[in-house]
Amino acid sequence: MKQWDKSIQNPNKYQQAIFNRIIKKGKDSSFGRDHNFESINNYDDFCKQVPLRTYDGFLPYIERIKAGEEDVLYPGSPSYFAKTSGTTSGVKYIPLYNEYIKIYAKAGKQMIYNYLRETQDFEVLAGKNLFLQGSPLLDNIGKIKVGRMSGISYHIMPKIIKRKQLPSYQTDIMQDWEAKVKQIVKESKTSDIQMIGGIPPWIMMYFDYLSASCQHKLIKDIYPKLKLYIHGGVNIEPYRKLLAAKIGKTIHTIDTYTAS
Repeated sequence: MKQWDKSIQNPNKYQQAIFNRIIKKGKDSSFGRDHNFESINNYDDFCKQVPLRTYDGFLPYIERIKAGEEDVLYPGSPSYFAKTSGTTSGVKYIPLYNEYIKIYAKAGKQMIYNYLRETQDFEVLAGKNLFLQGSPLLDNIGKIKVGRMSGISYHIMPKIIKRKQLPSYQTDIMQDWEAKVKQIVKESKTSDIQMIGGIPPWIMMYFDYLSASCQHKLIKDIYPKLKLYIHGGVNIEPYRKLLAAKIGKTIHTIDTYTAS
């Protein structure tokens, strides 16, 4: 955690170092050459050289990557395309390069390590953990694997979390969401769950099915050692009181602020 502590003590220094690294590497891509990364020395330069745009503004670059071209948005080829849909432009393909994958896994480990340090509760690693996520089954566009971000996370999640994780892979790849949640309840309701993760609406649904299958008990009575909820994707605040009511007690929460 030394690097974590240093970055908190001097965030500007570390943000600048990350910025410099990305610009230095990015100048060797088509996007970097098109936007004259060579002349970018600070954030103001970046704002002038790289104007804001929607996903459609990136689409010509994305199509070149999908066609197999390398060094387009960043040096090399992405390991994954995160397939996502939002309020504009329909289905989008967000390239995830290997550097991102490493940072994603590192951030997950730092998140857990920081929790352990703050609480001194190492027992949380002894029990099972449950993550509700999209299907880890992936498609391919050329040599690039394609899937939902929550499904891709199954493959790149740090081992410290995956070592005692539910549900099983066979259940995780089920396509019918309601049937999948019901099967997860069957697999997990007698387990020693201490850590749970997923976006709040999915967890709410899971808790409802779990409670119904256990004579409508509170979650704390089914999982007495549940102590940590890891969430992201949407704002937790509209769900916080409802989740606490379903659980029957307040537990620690960590917001990962993840978004594809």
